[in-house]
Order: sequence, then C-alpha cells, then structure tokens
Amino acid sequence: MRLKIVVLFISMSFFLKCQTRNESLGYGLINQIFLEKNTSYKLNTNLIPFLNGYFENKDVFNFNFLNKLTPANLNNYQSDIVESILKKQDLEFMKSQLKKVDVKTLDTKKLTINKNYISVKNYVKTGTDNIIPNDSTYHISWPIFSEDSKVAMIYIENYCGIDCGGGQLSIYEKDKNGVWKFVGGIGTYIS
Repeated sequence: MRLKIVVLFISMSFFLKCQTRNESLGYGLINQIFLEKNTSYKLNTNLIPFLNGYFENKDVFNFNFLNKLTPANLNNYQSDIVESILKKQDLEFMKSQLKKVDVKTLDTKKLTINKNYISVKNYVKTGTDNIIPNDSTYHISWPIFSEDSKVAMIYIENYCGIDCGGGQLSIYEKDKNGVWKFVGGIGTYIS
C-alpha cells in the first residue's frame, strides 16, 4: 500500500513538473512575441486550436510542408531550414503535445505585456449569426515545443476588420542566450 502511494506521489510530481515546464515555456514565448510587436492590436486571451482547418496533422508534421516556410531572413534563405533545426523525433514529440494541450484561455496574470494590449472579450454579434472582432486583435494557439525545448511552433491569426487579416504558422528557435528568434512562417490565409 505504501509503495502504491509513493509511486502515485512520484507520478503526480512528474506530471505537475512537466505541466509547469510547458506552461513556463509557453508563457515565455508568448510574452516575448508580443512584447516585441509594437502595434495597436490586442492579444485575445481565448486560444484558438493549433489545428484549425487551414492545415492538417499530416501536413504540419511533415518536412515537405514545413519547408514551404518563408524565412524571417531572406538573405540567408535555405530550402531545408526547418530540417536544420528539427529532427523527425521532434515532429513526433510536438504532434503528441496536441493531445495534451488543455489550455483554453491565457492567464492574464502570467502575461507580462502591457495590459492595455490584452483583450479578454472582443467579439460582437451582428444582426446575423456572424461574429466579428470589434478591435484589431491577435488570436493564437498554445505553442508546442521540440523535445529539447529549443524550437517552438505557434499558430497566429490577426484580425483588423472585415476583409482584413491573416493567419500564419510561425516557427521560433531559442538562441544560446535563451531568446526566441523568429525563424519564419507559413501563411494560411490573407484577406
């Protein structure tokens, strides 16, 4: 009986440590991305799904798809940039995280960006069933990370009014100083 309790305690400690690590990484990346964006857009705290209809599981975790990435630095363009920072096992690890993501809303206490740029609720109903943002906003998914936590993927959409906006799967790599650098993105739509 004592052995079962000890095993249960160790298992729970491991689970909570992993959850805390992923949460810390996630908020670290999100805070850095939005501290660097000098914009009047607001970050919506309601998260959108990573896989959201613009691409599928089989696409995202496939190097043929990921190598369509438009790099942040076009001067150093290389067609296999993603394969230079990610391995096949990283893609599998990232894929497995999608089943475990249970964050639906960002905790504003863990966001270090200016609170004026946070939008908790920004949708208004029109006369139809359509809903449109009433502010220019960013909507994001919860990020997923490589096994060594040095590469992250996050889906980001921006809305700036009717027929104005876009979406992008963004890839970031952590440099030797622990700072996330934008590697590039794959656009999903533009309007």
